[in-house]
Order: sequence, then C-alpha cells, then structure tokens
Amino acid sequence: MQKKIWTLRRDILENYAKRGDEQRRQASGGIRGFNNALKRLAGQQEGLTNPRMFAKKEAEEKTLKDELAKKPELQKLYAPAWEQIEKSYAELPKMANRLAFSNLAPSRLAIIAQQLVRYSEEIKKPNDRRYPEYSDARLASFQANLLSPAPIYRELEEAALQAWLEEAVKTLGANDPFIKAAIGDAEVSEVVKRAVTETKLKDVAERKALLDGGADAIAKSTDPMITLAKRVEPIVRELRAWNEEKITSVEASAGEKISKARFAAYGRTISPDANFNLRVAYGRVKGYDEDTTLVPYKTTYYGLYDRAISFGEMPPYDLPVRWREGRDKLNLATPINFVYTADTIGGMSGSPIINRNAEFVGINFDSNLQKLSNRYWYIEEEEGSRAVGVHSAGILEALRKLYDAGDLAKELTGK
Repeated sequence: MQKKIWTLRRDILENYAKRGDEQRRQASGGIRGFNNALKRLAGQQEGLTNPRMFAKKEAEEKTLKDELAKKPELQKLYAPAWEQIEKSYAELPKMANRLAFSNLAPSRLAIIAQQLVRYSEEIKKPNDRRYPEYSDARLASFQANLLSPAPIYRELEEAALQAWLEEAVKTLGANDPFIKAAIGDAEVSEVVKRAVTETKLKDVAERKALLDGGADAIAKSTDPMITLAKRVEPIVRELRAWNEEKITSVEASAGEKISKARFAAYGRTISPDANFNLRVAYGRVKGYDEDTTLVPYKTTYYGLYDRAISFGEMPPYDLPVRWREGRDKLNLATPINFVYTADTIGGMSGSPIINRNAEFVGINFDSNLQKLSNRYWYIEEEEGSRAVGVHSAGILEALRKLYDAGDLAKELTGK
C-alpha cells in the first residue's frame, strides 16, 4: 500500500511538472524524495522475494522457536508474540485504504491547518497524554516548522490536493466518513479551490495568531482550510486510535517480547538489532560486483559531468547553473561519493564517517539496492551490500571552487 501511495503522489507531482519550467522547479524536490523512497521500498521488496534470503530468515525464526520450546517458562512468556502479530495483521487489509487515503498530506497548507487544529486540542491535555509530536520536549521544533517562511505555491497546492482527493473518492467511495467530512455533496474541485485560494495560512503572521490564540481562535476561525481540517479531524483521530491500538501497539509489545526471547535464548552471543542508540559501525571502503559489472568504490566529478551530458542534461540529470559554469574551475578527478561495507540502516543518514585515524572523511547518506533488505536481516559484504557516503574531498572542492567558501573550508580543515 505504501508503494501505491508514494507512486500516486510522485505521479501527481510529475503531472504538475509538465505544465512548465517553473512548475517543474517547484515539484522537483518532492519528486526526488518520492523516487528515493520508492527505490528503498523496491530494494526491500526484492530482498523479501529472494527465496534464499527469506529461507534464511525462516530458519532463524524456527531455530529461535525451537530454543524456546526447550524451556517451558520461556515458551510461556514469549511464544504468544508471533500469534499476536499474525492476528493483528489479519485485521489490517480491511482498513488499509482508509488508513492510506484519510488525510490531506499532499498539501502543505492543509497540513499546517491540521497541525493548528490538532495542537489546539492536544495542548489542553497533560503532557503525558498528548500525541508525542505535541509533547513539551518537541513543541519548540513543532512551532519552528509551523512558522517556517519557506515558500508555498498555491498552484501546486491546488493541483496536488485536488488530484489526491479525487483518487481518494474513487478508492473510498462517496459515502466514506472521511470523504463525507471533507467533500460532502460538493465537487472536489470546488472544495479544494476555495480552501487553497481563500486561506490566509500562507501568511506566517496568520499562523502565529492562530497558534497563540489556541482553541478559542481555532473554534472561531472561518478560514476555509481550517474549517476543512476541523471537519476531517474526528475521522483522522479515530483511524489513528484504531491503528495504534490494533497494529502499532501490538507490533511494539510483541516485538519487545521477541527481542527478549532472543536474549533469553542466546544471551550475548549475538548482536542486538539497531535501536537508535548511538553506536559505531565498522567497515571498509570497497567496490562490488553487480552481475557482470565491477562497480568502483568511488565516483568523481568526471562522472558527474559525464552523466549529465550523456542524458542531454535533462531532469533529473540536469545541473544547476553554478555547477555548469564552474566545471573548468574543478579538479574533475576529485572523488564525490564512495561505497563502504558498514552495516547502516535508515535513520543513519547524516552520520559522520571517520577513518582509522579518527579523521573525518565523509557523510553517510544512502545505500545501494543490494543493501536495502538489511532492514530484515544482515547481509554479508561479499553479496554486494554497501553504504554510500559523500566524500570529504568532494565537499571541500565544491566549497573552495564553486561556492566561494574558502574560509569555511579552512575552518573545517584547520588550515
């Protein structure tokens, strides 16, 4: 379902981008984001459909269950976890479409409206009873994001929200609670056009006034985007509660039991799964084989320009003006990206890469396709699993010769 939703939202943006150069510029960031997310999903799915890898996972699970079965006290404590997950997921298909489409996610203005409406309700509750994103510890970040002056493009907002809601009507039907709340008996285009063109939420000062005004200001607001958000909020809350009770809480509880079962069965003889604690991952810079092709460990500025030229500098291979005009300033042999064997996972993007001398040499930001199924299991480096980092030399070359940031480069290098 996630793949379907992200494909739909990417396609909506790609259709909008066909309207002209400015529309393509506005949509390009979102298109890149969804393409990257879809690449990750494709790699994960490819791993799950690999019979050899999946058989390995099945064997690991069977071995763990067999170990638990040897000790009745462990069997009683932990064996029900698998049944709980299976039972929970059995209820998901009937709710999948409602969970996927009962939102206004393609519109930033709509998201802002929903955040304001939700904040006005959550802030009245004790801190420990709020949605996590509205806890005291996260309010400063929430407010900074809400009041960001980043540009909002009305034409894009209208096109994206209208296409999304039209697809939601087709998928859920006119009698679905979310559709009835959002659209009622009106046309989708009518509701969306009024909400986008008449809202004042593009103005940061207006957002701040509603934020500071709290529940009373939200209740009195006649802003069409706010009223749309108020209409759908009960439905969104109901579905969130269902998902948290039936799916995510079961996943968390049963997953914790399985982790404890692994520790009870194997102790410290196996490594724990990644858990977002600070850690150091070890690896080495190394190329890999892909079918009959030897992939080198690094890319260079030569390759960057070759790829752009080979594709006629058409999106997504076109380069910014600064990069096109600055080509002759660069040492094209400078490395830009490199691959290495550390076992990274989503959430580690932005992590520093250091060499054995504790020198900064790059920033982790991606994985190759062969590595993406490591969400489910460890993949040996001989199988082509690689993390991807941007090379410090490439960063410095760009700072010095493209961005006139030589002083910053000196500060970073201590020279």
